[in-house]
Amino acid sequence: MGDKNLRTFRYHPAPCRVVRRKQAGANEDHISSAVTIGASEGDWKSAFDQKTLGDVSASHEGLLILATRAAEEPITNSHETTILSKLPFSRPSWLQIMEKFHIHDSVARLINRNTAAEFSRSQMNPNNIDGLALSKFPCHQKEGFSLTVAVYNCRSSASWPGDIALSVTWFPKRWKWYAVFYGCDNATAKNIEHRLNNCEDATCHPLILLGIFAEVERRRQISLVDKGSLDFLSAVSSLNSTNHQLDDSDHASAGSRDNSLAIDPWLKLSHLKNGIQNWKDQLLKMVAHADELNESYFKSDSNSTVAVNELRSQMRRIGGRIKDRLEDIIRDCDEQMRKCQTNLDGIILADQMVR
Repeated sequence: MGDKNLRTFRYHPAPCRVVRRKQAGANEDHISSAVTIGASEGDWKSAFDQKTLGDVSASHEGLLILATRAAEEPITNSHETTILSKLPFSRPSWLQIMEKFHIHDSVARLINRNTAAEFSRSQMNPNNIDGLALSKFPCHQKEGFSLTVAVYNCRSSASWPGDIALSVTWFPKRWKWYAVFYGCDNATAKNIEHRLNNCEDATCHPLILLGIFAEVERRRQISLVDKGSLDFLSAVSSLNSTNHQLDDSDHASAGSRDNSLAIDPWLKLSHLKNGIQNWKDQLLKMVAHADELNESYFKSDSNSTVAVNELRSQMRRIGGRIKDRLEDIIRDCDEQMRKCQTNLDGIILADQMVR
């Protein structure tokens, strides 16, 4: 990553949780382990040098850093929209993490373009793709990884509190991924770790973390819509109260205040509805990619061994389950948007009735 991109981050070292999930073979238990890495550069260097995070040459597993959310600066009537750019690592530690976890340079754009939700995926050959040079993936030279690499980026909108981001690098031939969840508060980190530890045979599927991301964002959006509904009820109550307290001679002077009472919650709900629609569009892209994976990476091949084709068949079934759940969440998005629209219509009606 170039110095220009590195300067877009702010470095606030803090302890982080790292989860390793190993997919077991037949009749074996899946293995999960987790460790908290301290805030210092020495803690991260020691973790990598002593293989605390496992053997980098291992296959059929995933390694995930739950990057601790930084403390937000107090902002009146708002929240810090650039909070994810505050990384819980020192700059040298971040450079080491980028190398060891094979993080693509596009993570800078992912974190700093925060106005809307985004999901992107790229299939790359590190020999000839700009931004993913072979030097960024030293394991290719040392351990014989496949040259095909899949990079996933996902983030939720920073227009509301609690946004998160995710970067995943997946090596299909080794059935292994490296990932970082950015902006994890304590509750979110526990939720993600719990879901990953209970994913059973889905560990090696590249969409498992994106499915977990969608679950976390679903919870946030439901909370935001519920809060918006309460604000709507408060606005209607205020409009009614104002109308009852004023006689005819006072209505003209109170008109501008009535407008502000109605317009503010209307604008917020309208913005939230648009944000949910944008997130739904990203979910639809994930669903399409689940089909894409089944038709490419996980397609049976007569030149492959029986064991490999059985694993591919298993991944197709898992991909189908993830797709089904994503479609459920898409239907939840539709329901939340309908709630927003009902409230928007209600605000307009209430404003008309008091005039």
